[in-house]
Amino acid sequence: MKKLLLIAALIVALLVPFSGRAAELNNITAAGVDGNLVFYDKSGNIINKWHATDREISIPSGSKIAIESGGTTDIESGGYFKIAGTAVTAAAAEINLIDGSIAGTAVASKAAVLGASKNLDILGLPVGGLKIGAAGAEVAITSDAAEINILDGVTATAAELNFVDGVTSAIQTQLNTKGDKKGIVTLLMSFAAAEQTTTKIYFTSACTINRIRGIVMVAIAATDNGTITCGNSVGASATGVVTATASDALNTEYGVSPTTNNTVAADSYYYLTSAKTTVGGKVLVTLEYTKD
Repeated sequence: MKKLLLIAALIVALLVPFSGRAAELNNITAAGVDGNLVFYDKSGNIINKWHATDREISIPSGSKIAIESGGTTDIESGGYFKIAGTAVTAAAAEINLIDGSIAGTAVASKAAVLGASKNLDILGLPVGGLKIGAAGAEVAITSDAAEINILDGVTATAAELNFVDGVTSAIQTQLNTKGDKKGIVTLLMSFAAAEQTTTKIYFTSACTINRIRGIVMVAIAATDNGTITCGNSVGASATGVVTATASDALNTEYGVSPTTNNTVAADSYYYLTSAKTTVGGKVLVTLEYTKD
């Protein structure tokens, strides 16, 4: 900048003595003031001043240097602008990054300029390129776009999301494990006339029959034992027969644990068949099972 202004002053100084028009020459005068070369207009106002000691050209307040269309200002290597005494050290390529920038809109290969609301329409970052946290303790966001987009459409509140705080494995698996998988089915089996039958108990979920219990509700008739044979759709269960001994009194209890044909598929059944030659007596049977 200094060089440019120096050259401008020199051109003015050279043009004054060689101009062929006297009227124009009379409009500009020059004088040495305190060792400096000062140019004046015809009214005595300073046009510019050439400081001899620091080789600086200055123009008074309100004046300007106009570069007409097609003209250029070339600051050669080593030269620089100063603003309020501070050197502008940015290279031309760096300053040109601002050329074409649009506030609030990202422009390829140009400097990003925030909009009025400190906004920018789009910003591309590599995974890990965004950090959040206090200065010096920032933590990189390592989620990729697909992982972050999982949150799109989530309507849960912070309080609702906090219900999973401390969960260390699949919630459904834990529910399946912690839930009450055991159950019982109770029915009355009869040895009375015309009441001895096969009863099927259907299960909506797959399960395993673990224990068969019985308790006498009507005393067992004499002469012979009554039996309640149990099994699944494949066949009778081994050790799955409840035997009510002849003449057993009220509240007599029985219990057996089936070892085969004691698994039941979903929507299938486990059956119980009562049989006794000398009729008489009833047993309340309870099936204890575990859901698979």
